[in-house]
Amino acid sequence: MMCCLAAVVIIDLALLLGVLTPVVSMATGALAVTAFFDGGHGRWPQELLILLLAVSLLLVGPGAFSLDALMYGRRRLVPHRHDD
Repeated sequence: MMCCLAAVVIIDLALLLGVLTPVVSMATGALAVTAFFDGGHGRWPQELLILLLAVSLLLVGPGAFSLDALMYGRRRLVPHRHDD
């Protein structure tokens, strides 16, 4: 039980600091799915919300003020103009 608690604390700190955001969000989603099917004793809405937030964070990526952006640079999406 302490091992799971330590894993959750480490994952939460990594998300808070923005370190390895895609990897940590996949781990958060895996923990949410595990807790969802492990019998959350009526906490399934909370686990479903955590899963949805982890998937959205995986798709969006780290924020501008995260350590990922500081270490690897910030991604910027620039739309292309098509001059016809």
